Amino acid sequence: MSYADRFASIITQALEDFETLNPKPQARQVILSDLVYSLSSVYTIAAEPNPQVALLDMVTVTILGRIIYEDNMRRKYGKSIEVLAAGFRQMEKDIWSIAAKVLTSEQRGEFCQLILL
Repeated sequence: MSYADRFASIITQALEDFETLNPKPQARQVILSDLVYSLSSVYTIAAEPNPQVALLDMVTVTILGRIIYEDNMRRKYGKSIEVLAAGFRQMEKDIWSIAAKVLTSEQRGEFCQLILL
C-alpha cells in the first residue's frame, strides 16, 4: 500500500507539472482519464490478498505505464508528456527495488522479458 501511496503522489505531481504546460484540451482529457485509471488500478492491486501476485501486477502496471507515456503518448501529444514519463520511470525504479527483495536478478530479468513480449 505504501508503494501505491508513493505512486499516487509522484504521478499526481507529474500531472500538475503537465498542467502548467497548458496542454490542449483533448490531450488533457485523455491524460487525466488515463491517470485516473492508473491510480485506481494501483490501489486495487495494492489491496490484492496475495502479496506475490500484487507485486508482479504492480511491476507490470508500472512498466506498461512508462512504455505508454514514453512511446505512445509522447508520439501523440509531444514533449510535454516527458514530465509524466519521468514520473513513471521514477516509480519503475522504486517497484524494481521492492521486487529485488523477493525476486532474484534472473527472475526479474525473465519477468521483464515476459512483460515486454
